[in-house]
Formats: sequence, structure tokens, C-alpha cells
Amino acid sequence: MSSTPYAAPLRLDLGPSLLLIGLLAAGHGAALVVAAAAPVALWVRGLLALAALGSAMDAWRRCLAPMLGAPLELVWDADGVWRIRWQGHWQPARLSAPAHVRRHLVLFTLVLKDGCRVPVVVLPDRLDPDSFRRLRVRLKLEAGGPRGHWPEGSGSGR
Repeated sequence: MSSTPYAAPLRLDLGPSLLLIGLLAAGHGAALVVAAAAPVALWVRGLLALAALGSAMDAWRRCLAPMLGAPLELVWDADGVWRIRWQGHWQPARLSAPAHVRRHLVLFTLVLKDGCRVPVVVLPDRLDPDSFRRLRVRLKLEAGGPRGHWPEGSGSGR
């Protein structure tokens, strides 16, 4: 990829996504309304409402709370190596599997050297339009090439 303009280092400063927050809130709110209006016994409605609330709490813990904290910073070097600012310092990372790339959504997981997996959800409102487009293009190009790798001299990874 070194001959294309997309091979230049790609710096991503991912802020919060109001779109994702709204979608999750609307989906869980709708689930609560359906649970309350379901023509079933009261105790079944209560269980459905608890399940919806549990799902909302899990979504908050896994998706929304980290996004509302410090912005996630990523750099994808021209040589294909990812770096992530994680717990206050930069660490090398690699793609764990092919990314899910769509027009308005990008999903991928980075794996740190210690095996910690960092799921990344990118909607268009988390990046400027050019960075979002460059990320989508590079991930699509990467899908046809070899898997992510560790930088030379930094160990083998998992």
C-alpha cells in the first residue's frame, strides 16, 4: 500500500458519537415500551423490562461510558502497524479479524500485545469526513492483504 495516498499514517481521534447514543437509547426505550404493553402476565412484563434494562446497562458499560471518557486515539502507520493510546500511553496493536466496513459504520477489534481486545465502533460523527473515508478505504484494502502484524522487534503478539 505504500504507493497510494491512503498509506500515509492515518491519525484517528475518536470522540463520542451522539448518533450511537441516540440509537441505543431509542432501541432500549422501545424495548421498555414493548415490555410494558405486552399482553402477557405482569411478572412476564417485569422480566422483559429487566432484560431491556440489563441490556441498556451492558451497552452503557461496554460502548457508551468509554466513549464519553477520554477520546480514543489511534494511529495506523504506513507500514500497516496500529498504535493505540491505551491507559495513558501508546501501545502497538493489530487487527484481530477483518473489519466490518459499511457506508455509515465501521467495526473492528484491535488486540494489544498483552492480549487485551479493544473493540472499536466508528460512526461518521466520531471523525471528520475525510478521516472516516480514508479509514473505510484502508480497511477495505487491508481485507485483501495479509493479517495485521506486530512491528519489528516488539515481540510476536498473540
